[in-house]
Amino acid sequence: MHEVGPQAEEDRLGFGIAEPAVELDDARLSRGVDHEAGVKKTPVIDAVRGEAAHGRQHDLAHDSVMDLARDGADAATARLGQAMQRLMNADRQLQTLLQYREEYQAKFRDSVASGIEAARWRNFQLFLAKLDAGFEGARAQADAAREAAKRAQTEWQEQQRKLKAYGVLADRHERAQQSETTRREQRETDEHAANFFSRNAPAHRRR
Repeated sequence: MHEVGPQAEEDRLGFGIAEPAVELDDARLSRGVDHEAGVKKTPVIDAVRGEAAHGRQHDLAHDSVMDLARDGADAATARLGQAMQRLMNADRQLQTLLQYREEYQAKFRDSVASGIEAARWRNFQLFLAKLDAGFEGARAQADAAREAAKRAQTEWQEQQRKLKAYGVLADRHERAQQSETTRREQRETDEHAANFFSRNAPAHRRR
């Protein structure tokens, strides 16, 4: 019978037992976000223009905050996806090792029952020990990946809450701006009407 050594078993398994197939970075990925907003100041010629310029700058500030919130939410979503992928890979490797260890142990028991040479016994024992060590390492990797995924999920939820809160503020600001625009237009209409009647009042009195 051809003797199957530990290296051949590792080749059949598809990856080395001693080297973990999944590398974790505890989900501390970050995406730098660089926001540069150049706001050109509009010269204030009169009070109306000054008010409009202030409103535009206020709008730009709100837009910048919303952009930051969206970027934060997008980055958290990407990190969560990466963490979940690492967790799936780690769990898959763990299950592969568990299944293979059970198969190899059954093979070892059958060999012992039918009689086994000392050299082959040693090979079995060495590879079983290597499988056990690899299984423990894979389990530690899976546990770490699971914790990293939990942290990424918590961060994602926080970023979603922040984005929602900023969205509510942005809607409130937009409604306030619309109300202010309506009041300003009404005020201008009233002033125009008052000026018109003021200019025409002497003519009416002369008649």
